[in-house]
Amino acid sequence: LMACAFAAAHPQRLQRLVLISPARGYGADTQQADKVRRERSEALRSKGVPGLAATIDQRLLSPQADEAAREWVRWNTARLRADGYLQAVQMLCNSTLAPVSGVPVEVHCGEADVVTPPATCAEAAQALGAPFRTIANAGHASPVEQPEAVARLLAQALR
Repeated sequence: LMACAFAAAHPQRLQRLVLISPARGYGADTQQADKVRRERSEALRSKGVPGLAATIDQRLLSPQADEAAREWVRWNTARLRADGYLQAVQMLCNSTLAPVSGVPVEVHCGEADVVTPPATCAEAAQALGAPFRTIANAGHASPVEQPEAVARLLAQALR
């Protein structure tokens, strides 16, 4: 959401935009935004950051993820600040993916992503006029789960 907003406002500052598992935002769907805001706020209130961190790997990683990736995702989530998390939820609920022009865009996501599933990312790519590809053996946190594959696609984009 932030990368597309920046690209839309400052296309002259970019040569290419690579989006990995982009959220489309809920700004255009008030009912869904209210539901997401309520559910995530309640989860944080009832579980706290440690409770969110304890099981987040099950949502962010594919079933094939190794234990090192799972530990890293849990560790990183445990570092969240509750106020920052709620601010991110507000941004997600109040925003929509901005159209980008004048900058080549490409969209990728993990083939096992349940947060921003491939079908949703493909729709985002189509809306942005961008090519779409999945990252094999990866969930939402594909840079953690498949760092070499993500590094290759970024290196390719830099060429």
